[in-house]
Amino acid sequence: MTANKNLEKDIFDHCPNVNFTQENPIVIVGSVNDILHSKILDQKLENRTMLFIDKIHKNQNNFEQWKYIQAHNKVTVTIDLFYCGLVFVRKEQVKEHFKIRI
Repeated sequence: MTANKNLEKDIFDHCPNVNFTQENPIVIVGSVNDILHSKILDQKLENRTMLFIDKIHKNQNNFEQWKYIQAHNKVTVTIDLFYCGLVFVRKEQVKEHFKIRI
């Protein structure tokens, strides 16, 4: 089982209503590279979609890609948790970025 599949299983164990299907997913899990290279941002992301992106501060390249994702026109809310980032597509909300400092 890959790291993403393990993460998906852990999330599903705690949140059984989360949808990990390939068609119109509600939650998408992956690394910064996975998200950008799969062109997920260029696809039609539905309202209420959440991206869980791992290792956004692993290196300068990942952080630059994270900033690119934040600036994307479909992205409305991002939360930087340092080790990972959360991205939300919410048409009814203004664009906001949060950084959680622990």
